[in-house]
Amino acid sequence: MVTISMQKHRILILFPLLFICMTFSVSGWGGAIHAVINEAAAQNVPEEMSAWRAYAPLLAEHGADPDFWKRDDPAEPVRHFIDLEHYGTPPFEIPRNLSPLKNGARREGEAPWAIMDTMERLTEAMREKDWYQAARIAAAIGHYVGDTHQPLHCTVNYDGYQTGNAGIHLRWEVQMPRRIGSAATVTSPEPAVYITNLWNCVNGWIMEAWPLCANILQADNEARWASRNNVESQYYFFQLWEKSQDVFLRQISRAAADLSSVWYTAWVDAGRPEIPPPPRQISSASIHVGRAARSPKEENRKGAIAVLAVIGAAGLIIIISSVFKQRRQNTPPAK
Repeated sequence: MVTISMQKHRILILFPLLFICMTFSVSGWGGAIHAVINEAAAQNVPEEMSAWRAYAPLLAEHGADPDFWKRDDPAEPVRHFIDLEHYGTPPFEIPRNLSPLKNGARREGEAPWAIMDTMERLTEAMREKDWYQAARIAAAIGHYVGDTHQPLHCTVNYDGYQTGNAGIHLRWEVQMPRRIGSAATVTSPEPAVYITNLWNCVNGWIMEAWPLCANILQADNEARWASRNNVESQYYFFQLWEKSQDVFLRQISRAAADLSSVWYTAWVDAGRPEIPPPPRQISSASIHVGRAARSPKEENRKGAIAVLAVIGAAGLIIIISSVFKQRRQNTPPAK
């Protein structure tokens, strides 16, 4: 099995956050790991964007939201993965322009295009200084960026059914970090940088993640053999962690670094607006479906318009009543 050397210095301990988030689990790195990635990325932005670091708890809290959107939005699941094998053999060539489908979502996944679309929305929200929506969109794009760094989200063999590793997806990304406490340590990410070509970067992340699937499957094979195929045992997960922790920690670290670069790039492209303190809370509703979660500014504006409309209607009624009363007073009594 190919191993990947890791930088062991500057370790960022995120155990308290991970422990809190382990009370639930969902697909796509698991909710705990998405929280860790968003938290680390927010703390990793450049000094000139340091006000964004105050958003870290909020972004971590909502890092797993897109996984829950799958329940009500049939177009959501495909935003979390891409089956690279659909695009030939390495080096894969993913078309930049995604032709629209007439009948639902693209079965082979839409992760790269989802990131591009969400990036445009994030930049616009920052440019408009709508920090409520910016926080919501930033948390969502954090999820999508994180998923593109999960190797098993880049292959048609995402759950190992083609290679005799059935169930590896959940075991590796959710159950393993839950069982192994040391998975809570994350190598400090590389400094954030401005991204001049996001499409090329996204493709690079995916192309680097895809070959690591072989490492994960081999680690599963060895862990199954060592545990006598008892994939529910603590010993199995200990062996799986020992044989794949380099991949796991590397991909989380890279996801945090690349996500901080995405947020920084959106902010620069928006004109480097002043970042205010974060909102106290944001909606968990989908950013893609309907208008279920308008910003407080928009809600206040609509509320003010409604109040004015009520006042105007009341005033009109008073005027009309006064006119009729005056007319009655000036009308001579009937004979």
